[in-house]
Order: sequence, then structure tokens, then C-alpha cells
Amino acid sequence: MEGLMLAAAYGLAPNCLGYCGGKEFKKILKTGDLENIKNELKKFKAHYSYLKLIGENNNLDAFDNRVIEAFWIGNKLLDNISKEKIRKMILEEFVGEGLLNKEKAEELAKNIPEGCTPHHSFHVFYIHSITGKLNPTIENMDNCRVGWGRIVSIDEGIIVKYRNIRNEEKEKEVKLELDGIKFLEDPKIGDDISFHWNFAIQKLNKEQKEKLEKYTLKNSFMI
Repeated sequence: MEGLMLAAAYGLAPNCLGYCGGKEFKKILKTGDLENIKNELKKFKAHYSYLKLIGENNNLDAFDNRVIEAFWIGNKLLDNISKEKIRKMILEEFVGEGLLNKEKAEELAKNIPEGCTPHHSFHVFYIHSITGKLNPTIENMDNCRVGWGRIVSIDEGIIVKYRNIRNEEKEKEVKLELDGIKFLEDPKIGDDISFHWNFAIQKLNKEQKEKLEKYTLKNSFMI
């Protein structure tokens, strides 16, 4: 799974919960029309802003697979982006009606911690929510970050063993399907997978798992 569909997969669960994206996203996603899916993904204000930031600073299109992987999993593209560029994005992209007010954006931009990187975990741990629809609780942050774990049981859903945001080893149930949409194909016990808002997204190879852990931990000091 690459490109637009990877971005769509990670965006589906929070869209179903009403946190981001447009109301027609699920309907359009089911059509498989890539151009319309791309237009819908642009309505995910924070998501698309980060993709543009990563793409522009690496001379790549915002929906290039490497850019999408950088934001959701992590890769070296993130290392090319300065704190000043992140600050500029917050001030220019995250302010407006239904978003952050100018004062809050200026506060966040001014206090960006050293050593952070514009991985999805940065948004979860530091920005939290630009719409105010999501409270920055530990439970919400644990669900909103991209989690990773190993499948230990499969039924209608799957059970994964993972480490939560407090670095405690836990088991949790992860859904394979949302409103008739499924992305993780042929799951097997022992597979390492990623999940977002308790929805299974993709199998992770060793390198992907290591990158997801690396870039999440880079931002975990902000919790």
C-alpha cells in the first residue's frame, strides 16, 4: 500500500470519529477515484500541511509515497526540516476560523522544543489539536499516535501486544474494518502491524518498525 491510499488509510479512523477531514471522505474513498481522494485529503488541514512541509523541503510532491511514509512512519526526509520551518507552518497554516487563534499559534510556534521532528507524533504530543475537538489526555494521545505491535490473536478483530504511551506492555483489540473499509490484508499471528485510533493499517517490516519507533521516541519527551 503506497501513496494516496496510505495517507487515506491513516486518515480514515479520525475522520470516522469526526476529528478531521470532510464529511464525504468515506464515501469518496470507497469509489477508489484517486483524484477525488487526493482532493478530500487536502481537507485534512493538519495532515496536508505536514505533507506540504515535508514535500517542499525535499523537492517532492506532497503526496509522494516517501513524503507520506515520512509523516506517518518516519524516514530521513524529516531530518531536512528545521525548527524555523515548523514554526512558519504553525503560524501560516494552523490559524483561522475553526482552527487555532493567533495567540495560541504564536505561543506554540515560539516554544517548539529543540530536537523535535515533524513526524505525526509531534502533532499528537505537542500541538494536540488545531480544531479543539480532541482533549490532550494520555488516552487520546495513545490512540492518536501511530501505534505498533505484534498480533497475538485473530478473530473478528485482532489482539496486538504493544507498549503504550507510558511504555507499559499491554494488549489491545484493533479493528480490521471500519464501515466496510479494510486496509490490512491477510493478517497472521506474529505479524508486526501499525494501527491508528485502534484501526489496523499496515504490516510493518523490520526497518519500518524501527523507523516508527525511532521517530516517535524523538518526540516523546514532549508528553
